Amino acid sequence: MQATSTPVIEFDNVSKSYRSKVALTGVSFRVPGGSIFGCVGPNGAGKTTMVRLILGLLSPDTGTVKVFGSNAVDLSVLDRRRIGCVLESTGIYNNLTVRQNIEFFARLYGTDGLSDKISIGLSDLDMEEYENQPAGRLSKGMKQQLAMRRAMLHHPEILVLDEPAAGLDPIHQKETRDLLDHYRQEGHAIFLCSHDMSQVERLCDMVLFLKEGNCLAVASASDLPKRQGADTWIVRAVSRESMRTLLTKLDGRYRVNGSKDSNQIELSIPAHEEAEFLGFLSSEAGLIREVRRVVPTFEETFFRLMEDR
Repeated sequence: MQATSTPVIEFDNVSKSYRSKVALTGVSFRVPGGSIFGCVGPNGAGKTTMVRLILGLLSPDTGTVKVFGSNAVDLSVLDRRRIGCVLESTGIYNNLTVRQNIEFFARLYGTDGLSDKISIGLSDLDMEEYENQPAGRLSKGMKQQLAMRRAMLHHPEILVLDEPAAGLDPIHQKETRDLLDHYRQEGHAIFLCSHDMSQVERLCDMVLFLKEGNCLAVASASDLPKRQGADTWIVRAVSRESMRTLLTKLDGRYRVNGSKDSNQIELSIPAHEEAEFLGFLSSEAGLIREVRRVVPTFEETFFRLMEDR
């Protein structure tokens, strides 16, 4: 199922401070149903504050936070049951068994077909053999998996996740990605905070980059690297003499980063100069053997944004 045009989460010029500490400044974005919206940033960027605002645990100082079209802090009990969450602290009760943990939260959310839901949850987790053991004996990764299934027991329309893959091995990371992708295809919205760049890049339809409470960019994971700053271009000449001629003509026009050999150079070309640069290359085609644009990776774009702003 494709994302709907109707947003289920809306931030409109939201700011939040804790006394003298500014957590968010003028943040705006929308999360439509049937999509995964990622939020990335260093520690202290404001991600946890954003999660608490969505869950109605905090009120913004200025601006509005809406969930299902209503102010997040004013949601009814029934509407709050339409939201599931896994926070940085999983909230698993170590002294309860695995089954008791699932049963407790299923009853809390008024889940229908309680026995069947618990059995399915345990089966999906491959935890039938652990169901009567205290959850405190589980590994960190297994606790994280348990928290994920617990949050999805009542089939919420919005799933809010803070580092859902923390502590998971590669196999369980992939299982989590597949699970979230399937959940999106069913039409649900997922708000995902993560430090795992590969997970965000693979899963998210849109990504918000956050630094010191400021929104640096909101774009798709595939489109963002193309829009940020100058791209690197590699130009290889047909000969050393051709390269010397090219360098003479390039002098002062474009920034040359360096060369790997006498026939090849690297240049940084800002997006607004790209058309002119390609025109220059076309006019000097007889000197050039190869031209290649190097688009930065998603992770490289993240570090570039963090350093530049």
